[in-house]
Amino acid sequence: MVRFRNLAAVDFTAHGTQVDEFLVTEIDGVKWTCIRPKRQLTRLEFDVKVEGFCQTPVVLLGAIPAVCRLDDEKRVWYSRFPEPHEIAISFSLADEWLSAHLVQRRIAFEAVKSQVDEIHAALDEEQLESETVVVHLRSWKELCRKVFPYMFLVLTTDDLALQIAQIWLDRHCSLEERTTILAQTCRSVYVQNAIKNGAVPKLSKSIQFPPSPRFRADGHIDRSIFLRSEALADLVARCEPWHELQTILHFTERASLAFQLSEENFYVMGSLTAAIENLLYRFATSVATENPTSLAESYTRLTLEECLVNIESTASRRHR
Repeated sequence: MVRFRNLAAVDFTAHGTQVDEFLVTEIDGVKWTCIRPKRQLTRLEFDVKVEGFCQTPVVLLGAIPAVCRLDDEKRVWYSRFPEPHEIAISFSLADEWLSAHLVQRRIAFEAVKSQVDEIHAALDEEQLESETVVVHLRSWKELCRKVFPYMFLVLTTDDLALQIAQIWLDRHCSLEERTTILAQTCRSVYVQNAIKNGAVPKLSKSIQFPPSPRFRADGHIDRSIFLRSEALADLVARCEPWHELQTILHFTERASLAFQLSEENFYVMGSLTAAIENLLYRFATSVATENPTSLAESYTRLTLEECLVNIESTASRRHR
């Protein structure tokens, strides 16, 4: 299947879930699924994100919370988590359901953008206080709790949305025309701005030090992009079965939306990861000038509360 990334340098192990990126096992009669087994999380990241993972079925489908665990290889496993097709069906067909979740999603993602701006402002200050670090780390967990369920609107289903659109387009298009339509409709303002500004991020699989360069995700979701495709307009002009044309337009719009939401996941949450990396590293540099990388890496082996205690204790000793 064709993937459209607008020339962006995307790490496919961190972005874009294919069917073969799922592992499934059964333990004591319970099904466990690992999404993106090549993606590893540190103990700190897992502790920050696990509540958001668990709340995904509650928020999206009104189901009971999922159960998540981190294995010895630092892979996240889920039980009672929605199957991709469960979310995909609602995403593709339940318009009111999708609209309601998109409103809440936008609120959550705007909060992440604001937090990134606040962290950048703190990093630009001459001195970074431990209290500031603690506040932002606590906010990080709260943001992940709110935003992660809405990331899963497309996190495991964006490819499926593209496949459905391809199937319907293939009924009336050549391969070349179908490819052109999807290339014109599956575009992202985030990607376009990043390329224009020369700030296409390369997101690490997990928090790492020294940190990645910090950046701000610049963009928004534009649901009208698919309407500006000249190739799609040509198809509309000649497609006679009205019911099929409606279906093609519907699923092409969903593919365009899924692509944009997937890019927003990547850019906005990537900007937050980079900001947190820089925040921890800047603090580590201020208290361990000889080996800040080692100190910063030690934080990732702790839970959030353990990390906060460590930071506060270190700051207290420094001010004695």
